[in-house]
Amino acid sequence: MSVHRYVFGSVSVGAGKYMKIHTGRGTDTATDKCQGRRAYVWNNDRDTATLTRSNGARVSSCSWTKPGAGHTYC
Repeated sequence: MSVHRYVFGSVSVGAGKYMKIHTGRGTDTATDKCQGRRAYVWNNDRDTATLTRSNGARVSSCSWTKPGAGHTYC
């Protein structure tokens, strides 16, 4: 299992709000952050995204397991 990390600068995501994290290149906005990677890091069969604070405390986690009906956007 590979572990990929993306470290935000000074970012705040309010309760009930969202932020999209893109693997590739792009322009960062208030609701979209781009990692600038040249290769994919997400699997096609399962993955987990975990949001942590700078001190390592887990804030939220979301797992994707299959495409199609019943899928989850994390």
